[in-house]
Amino acid sequence: MMVVALVCAGLAISSLLPPRTPIERDKRIREQIRWGLLDD
Repeated sequence: MMVVALVCAGLAISSLLPPRTPIERDKRIREQIRWGLLDD
């Protein structure tokens, strides 16, 4: 439970920062999709 909260917080913080590279942005989007599927 704590790990999920930490990951969600990390994703929220990282989503506020501009992505340094398109690859990083793509990876971030994929992570958010993956966690979104887990939340459902």
